[in-house]
Amino acid sequence: MQYFNRSFIFWLLLFAALFNVPTGASAYSYQTFSGCWTDIGDPYNPFDNKDYCCNRTAPARFSGNQIKFYRSAVSFPDGNAFTDALITAWSRWNNGAGNIQFSTVRDDSGFVGLDNGYNEIWISADEAFMGGAPAFAVNQYNYKTCYYDEADMVFDATPDGNLWSTNESDTNKYMFSNTPTSRAFIATALHELGHTVGLQHESRYYNIMGADTQYGTRNGTAIYYGPGEDGNNGMAAIYGAGMGREDISISPL
Repeated sequence: MQYFNRSFIFWLLLFAALFNVPTGASAYSYQTFSGCWTDIGDPYNPFDNKDYCCNRTAPARFSGNQIKFYRSAVSFPDGNAFTDALITAWSRWNNGAGNIQFSTVRDDSGFVGLDNGYNEIWISADEAFMGGAPAFAVNQYNYKTCYYDEADMVFDATPDGNLWSTNESDTNKYMFSNTPTSRAFIATALHELGHTVGLQHESRYYNIMGADTQYGTRNGTAIYYGPGEDGNNGMAAIYGAGMGREDISISPL
């Protein structure tokens, strides 16, 4: 199943276009934004209006390379298996070829939501809100700065009517079972984290940004989930190459 990558353009956007850009022979895609947004000041004074335009051919991205997410303390408390799995997904991108570093802090406020100025992660049992997706990422693009200024990531409490698995074994997993009962949380978190910073779906080749349930390296009963060569190359194309990091290529066994 393909996940929703919902992009909510900065408040009221006029004449804007969003493009997914396949990048030649490399198996990754990213967003670019081109268009204008009118900031209406005094509604009775047309001279008080101001236009902001982003005519970018470069990838849409955050302005910096340090991306902090606030994780719901209810969904991801300290020492929880889901929290540990989330941090594992973080570390796999952080140790990849792209010059980007994810970090997470616990949010004890009890309030999470979209379009509130904070990058947040939580688990939802609201099926109407999830829209049938096991997880989704939302990007907020700011036409005043021409950068993302917020990204959120939400996981369904019961993905596809099944359970999440926070381990890296092949037991009852998609791709390794005719009757799967669990979905790999680390693989889906890697996929959605890629969306939060600009990577788009890539289904032409075997890829973490394709069907994450079908992606991983198996060794006996153990599975390794990671960005892979194409995911790493895509992150490096958007945020530049990291220094001294290994570009790991993953293929099925």
